[in-house]
Amino acid sequence: VIDDAGSILQDSEIIQLLAEARRWDLGLILAAQFLDQFDPRVIKAVLANTATKLVFSTDPTTVSSLEKSLTGRNTNIKSEDLTDQPNFHFIGRALIDDGGHLKTSEPFSAFCLPMLEGGLNREQKDMRDKIIEESRRRLSNEDV
Repeated sequence: VIDDAGSILQDSEIIQLLAEARRWDLGLILAAQFLDQFDPRVIKAVLANTATKLVFSTDPTTVSSLEKSLTGRNTNIKSEDLTDQPNFHFIGRALIDDGGHLKTSEPFSAFCLPMLEGGLNREQKDMRDKIIEESRRRLSNEDV
């Protein structure tokens, strides 16, 4: 996970990382508030080399860059759908297993749950910790 990727990585580093990620079976999350943080070459590389995309409400100047990549041939999603998302809502496409072969899903809308008021209770913290531990056990590569 690289939050605020446009401020942390150089443009050439992002392009190289995207080019190498698939070869190494690397799952990568690049987060940014604004696409204009990136050079146009980086935007093109991100949109071309990523299968799963989640777009929360975005400003109208970035819609044209995102719309075709996110919606594909689906015409049910319009530009205003990308700019008028309520808080915690997004439009996405995901890489899915379709009977043994991977494909990109049709666009879908969904929402995230907001943070719980008062934080997590003990049971929720324990569950969170178990999920993190199991994810590390299954997904980490101790040889690296």
